[in-house]
Amino acid sequence: MKYGIVGATGLTGLEILKQLPSDDVSVFVRQPDKLPKEIKLEVIRGDVSDQEALTAWASKQETVFVTLGHPMSWNLVRYNIGLSRDYPFKGILKDSLLAVMKGKPKRIIYLSAYGTHETRSDMPFVVRKIFLPIFIAETYRDHEEAETLLRSYSEEWVVVRPVQLTNDAARKQYRAEARLNPWGAGKISRADVAHFMIRSAKDASWVGKKVGLSY
Repeated sequence: MKYGIVGATGLTGLEILKQLPSDDVSVFVRQPDKLPKEIKLEVIRGDVSDQEALTAWASKQETVFVTLGHPMSWNLVRYNIGLSRDYPFKGILKDSLLAVMKGKPKRIIYLSAYGTHETRSDMPFVVRKIFLPIFIAETYRDHEEAETLLRSYSEEWVVVRPVQLTNDAARKQYRAEARLNPWGAGKISRADVAHFMIRSAKDASWVGKKVGLSY
């Protein structure tokens, strides 16, 4: 199987790289120098803002892992609380996913976040009413729009919604459920998120589903 990763230099994307056979992996990245030197793989240099290039790359993959995110910044906080109308990454997740969808890989595994759409009410009050609106509101809006877009995809898809992420080692044992209430404030390592995403690329059990991940 030919695997493609968008967001391979992010923390979760790097974990996927570590767990996949590199001979079968292609990555679309803006800064190839951030990739591990010891892993041999196909590297396509490009920016996700170049949607034509991203679509052309995705058309050559069987399964694409989309592990993009918004960088945490003061600019994002200002935008979230209405102090700025300028945010350069607005819609980047939805737009990048749309470009991948146009390439029609057989399966897309999209890394979202727990607390989007119907799972918002599962989150603790402080996270739901304070942390999320101030720090990650636009990130969650973008994820929600991407999830909605993905529902129309004519091929196979899986939405992965992890709770709070850590950099701990993989346990390879975790909960994978649509709703994690009342444990929406749990944790899971990026290594185990990567483990699940790779599992969901090989197994049809989660196709067409949104899956929450936690210990």
